[in-house]
Amino acid sequence: MKLKTLILVETPLQLLCACEYMRVNNGDFRLCMRKSYVGINDQQMDAMVTELGMKVDWIFRVKPGDKVAYAKALVAFIFLRFPVYDKVVIGSYYSGLFKVFSSIAVKKDLVLLDDGVASLLADKLIKEKMPKKYSAFSIFSLDPTAYKNYQLNSFDSIAREYACVENPEYAVFFIGQMQLVDRGMMEMDAYIRVLEAVAKAADGRVVHYIPHRNENPESIMRIKALGGIEILCADVAIEYFMLRNRWYPQKIYSIISTALFTLASLFPKADTTMVRPSSLKTERFVHYGMIIDALKQHASMIKFLDVK
Repeated sequence: MKLKTLILVETPLQLLCACEYMRVNNGDFRLCMRKSYVGINDQQMDAMVTELGMKVDWIFRVKPGDKVAYAKALVAFIFLRFPVYDKVVIGSYYSGLFKVFSSIAVKKDLVLLDDGVASLLADKLIKEKMPKKYSAFSIFSLDPTAYKNYQLNSFDSIAREYACVENPEYAVFFIGQMQLVDRGMMEMDAYIRVLEAVAKAADGRVVHYIPHRNENPESIMRIKALGGIEILCADVAIEYFMLRNRWYPQKIYSIISTALFTLASLFPKADTTMVRPSSLKTERFVHYGMIIDALKQHASMIKFLDVK
């Protein structure tokens, strides 16, 4: 018997997690997608929906902070005809809109997907709540006793479709995190020093810099001027981008990106490194210690590169 399941997502990674969830679980699925008009977030989701053959049942267009659009989306959601769902699956514990949606929908179980390393902080908060309210489908090794049901998401179903091999031309990658500069968590000069250190560590090979979906063109142009760095823009989630191109990366670098964890899981033979700039304002990350612990405990032996 197929379980009636409502899935709510708003980012490319959430969508990829939802795709894997739908492949490994038996269900009659209804997919709801929020478009936020932030960077190329929506364009990446649209491309993935098409390429992965997913059917979107409802789309809500809500910019961050737009209270009018938020209210309209809420009213529209209320007036949808809902059955009683066996499961409601939400992309992020921290999505205010979808938490409200999920509270309205009649359901037997509420399942959390991943929206980056914030899942680790959510896990800590969930452990403190009783009785158990959530189930989880996560890339992280969470405490199963804190959930009604816990499934580890290894992306096996999607990954099996792509035979990835090493490509000398596309071997070294840096996953961009310019948002750290934009949010005042580190200076632009420090960010440039990180990229210079990675270019040096690449031993003469080109470092392909993949901008975050929210990075602005002006910042990207400054990075483009650096020696040994080439800009490579992804039109889908970075995990699917690698799989679709059938690249098996040799070296992966980033600062504090979820992609370090997901790519190390998909490509365990790759040399994956977290770069730790000394000027990064780690106190701004409530869950920084949890992220470091999760990376250290990863089966692929993720490395660390300290940069002054």
